[in-house]
Amino acid sequence: MKIIKQIGEGGFGAVKLVQDESGETFAAKYGKLSGGFAQSTYNELQILTYFRQMNPSPAVELIRSYEEDGCIVLLLKKYPHDFRGLQRLHVFDKVYMSQTVFVFDSLAKAVHQMHRCGVVHRDLKSANVLLDETGRSHIADFGHARFDLNQTASFDVYKDEHFSLDPLTTNTLCTTIYRAPEQLFAFDSSNKAISKIYSHERQQDLYAMGVIFVEIIYNNYMLICLTEERCKDPTQAVKLAQAKLYGSDLIKMCAECYKMNPQEATQFIVNQFNVELQAEVLKLLTRAPINMKRVLNAVSLLRFKEQIFASSFFAHLDSFITEWAKLLSCLPSERKNVQNQALFKQDTQSIIVSLPEEGLDAQTQMSHESCLVDNSLISFRKRCTKSFNDLGCRYVFSDVIGSGMFMQVPAELKQYARWADVLKQFGEI
Repeated sequence: MKIIKQIGEGGFGAVKLVQDESGETFAAKYGKLSGGFAQSTYNELQILTYFRQMNPSPAVELIRSYEEDGCIVLLLKKYPHDFRGLQRLHVFDKVYMSQTVFVFDSLAKAVHQMHRCGVVHRDLKSANVLLDETGRSHIADFGHARFDLNQTASFDVYKDEHFSLDPLTTNTLCTTIYRAPEQLFAFDSSNKAISKIYSHERQQDLYAMGVIFVEIIYNNYMLICLTEERCKDPTQAVKLAQAKLYGSDLIKMCAECYKMNPQEATQFIVNQFNVELQAEVLKLLTRAPINMKRVLNAVSLLRFKEQIFASSFFAHLDSFITEWAKLLSCLPSERKNVQNQALFKQDTQSIIVSLPEEGLDAQTQMSHESCLVDNSLISFRKRCTKSFNDLGCRYVFSDVIGSGMFMQVPAELKQYARWADVLKQFGEI
């Protein structure tokens, strides 16, 4: 194999574009066998081998594997796009609502099939979802994944001296900004477990899928807040952002996932912050959570405007956004896969016609100037008083995207013939 260029890198090793003698190109993932990464490498190999038996498969296609220079090389089909690359190229800004629904449906089906086959990914993020030539989603990077023995699947393929079914031997932490509250608060800033979690790891995958949905619509991150200078590290900054987002629901989450009473839960959460932040966090824990359905309604309306009221979508939109908001719930018990949504059963258009020749990023950006929380959710607390309504608040139009031009959106929509439908769906603006 001839190495053409490196297209990704992480703690596991590197991903390189390679070419065989016939000129066909592949993605080669070089998994380290040293530094504690051997277990993850072997686990990923076994999981991809398992999924290779399926057609269609929710995972990227494994061609073959071999050892080279102290690494296990996973030779994979080369896919032209990943979600993070398409966000970076602002492709999702340009597609129609029907194409966006197609992508949502494709990802939801891939995650659902993965779970039905007894696999939990535990590190879903935009850079780990690839699109093939038809626009279908395929999940990549199973280094943190594991098999779920509670699911009905044949596990004969998993019998390997290197393969582990023990969740304690594989890293349970997904990328911080995609981490569900029960995962985020169960670990300290050094990624040391500080509480046992009594919830299923499938719920982490569903939460991450909801975050990816936000990124597709918003074309930006839902949650980062790494610019919070008062926090000692990025993990604490995201915890503070989630405290602002979920408020008192974090106490309920601790009861559901950690079996704590309200007093224990409050102290447990507050103790995870710097002393100068603890009073603020304590106050946040007494507040009602932000209504994510209002936020998702607002972002969707701003993104698609009149398209939302197309006959094939409008009747099913409210049900979908309700379930989408539940994916982002603080409580794992409220999350469920959305693969059977009526919205997905409408005529949808494959996104592939709108894609550039290639859109790969494969890098997880851990710093950014803004995100959905920075631009809108905090303004719900600080700036919204009497203007609060079912859409969210009037400030959404200037803050949710972060540009004053969106103040003109309500005026534009009021000229739309079906303005009454706007009011019926979202409330008075």
